[in-house]
Amino acid sequence: MSSRIRSRRQLLQTLTIGTGVAAFAPALRPWRVREAYAQPPSGPPKRIVFVFFPHGWPDPTDIATPGVSATDFKLGAIAQPLERHRRDLVILDNMEFKRPADQGFQHGVGRCMLWTGRPTLATDPGAAAKGISLDQYLGKVVGTKVTPGLPLLNQRLYDRVGQLLECSYNESGGVVPANANPHDVYNSVFRNLVVGGPPKSDPVADAASARKKSVLDAVAAEVNLFRKRLGPEDRIRADAQLEAIASMEAKVAGLQARGASCSKPLDNLAVPVPDPSTRSLPARADLQLSLLTAAFACDLTRIASYQVMGGQNLPCNFSPVSNSANWHSLSHGGNDNYASFRNAQRWVFSLVADLADRLKAIPEGAGTMLDNTIIAMGSEIGPRHVLHGLFLMSLGGKNLGIRVGQHLRFGDVRAFGRGQSHNPWLVSLMNAMGVPGDTFGDTTALAGRGSLPGYWSAPA
Repeated sequence: MSSRIRSRRQLLQTLTIGTGVAAFAPALRPWRVREAYAQPPSGPPKRIVFVFFPHGWPDPTDIATPGVSATDFKLGAIAQPLERHRRDLVILDNMEFKRPADQGFQHGVGRCMLWTGRPTLATDPGAAAKGISLDQYLGKVVGTKVTPGLPLLNQRLYDRVGQLLECSYNESGGVVPANANPHDVYNSVFRNLVVGGPPKSDPVADAASARKKSVLDAVAAEVNLFRKRLGPEDRIRADAQLEAIASMEAKVAGLQARGASCSKPLDNLAVPVPDPSTRSLPARADLQLSLLTAAFACDLTRIASYQVMGGQNLPCNFSPVSNSANWHSLSHGGNDNYASFRNAQRWVFSLVADLADRLKAIPEGAGTMLDNTIIAMGSEIGPRHVLHGLFLMSLGGKNLGIRVGQHLRFGDVRAFGRGQSHNPWLVSLMNAMGVPGDTFGDTTALAGRGSLPGYWSAPA
């Protein structure tokens, strides 16, 4: 590093531009600047969790009702557990799984379309998916770019094989099975994890940080040497610049030390596996959330699917539902079924709120892990068992460009063909994870192009 600050004028240019990295860039020779920024800036990992919950909700007011502005909304009975995360919540109202014809009452169609964005009709053989789901796509694209061999955690909460199961699909539209057994997840992801010693090494990020620190050290030394020749006023400005450089070095060191929150979870053998009933569902759900959070904190994965499945044969005999009827039957109402169904769906949202609590409790970069993580939520069907007039939601992701704390309503007519295509939402999630593109899934005019208006904007 042979470049020097050679004149008072050159130093003052350095001091007057600002206190960020750009403040000293004009004082450096071009080859030095290119060396310092040859790699994209390192920072906290970008993460996303795709949460699927079954059978929708009885009535739109169970989720939310809009107010006089996007930030003025009221959460309904089912979504109430998310109230404590209101500032990190986004509710998308009147969304639609766009397809050529309305056939209604098709759980399988919605399940296939939710994360793939590709139109499926009930008349298609087996209502099969037509392509890869976004979770699997990001697992391949982001995984190979960031950490080769990055695992994609696909988790569901029970062992039984019933109706309305998976919603993750490979390139051919084939089902990617989730793992209902938390012990299997533990063994495959954490069994050989050794915690302690230096943080997990990322050669690319470490090299970028070393270059940045080298530039900062060189500029600080030159400013410190030259300040002795300055008058009192200019010396104050030089001291301020030296403080800014020291602060930036601390941030670089903090980025190098990421992963400090990593701790190996315990393999809780108290949860019976396999479990022929659903009574252990709450304990299993809690354990799966612990594993997911630990995998994020240790940077073992950055993409996860968390699936709360409710098949035809799954009884809801767990607290707080405590109804021997199956989850699907409850969604069709009658007697006290709607009350039990609301309890079941509210329980799902309490799981999402618990996950947000865990992520928010971990400091990371300029905020918390929740600020760098998107929790995307969706169901395969909505009120009256149709695939329009849907609510889709997300929590977190503020540092990824998600414009949090709002209820976005797209039109007032809840009728087939009049809702907002959900494909632009998938595009927004993809873009927020750093993957460019203006379509995902369906590329026809039916789906639309670009990101969802008002939901995401690229961070400055």
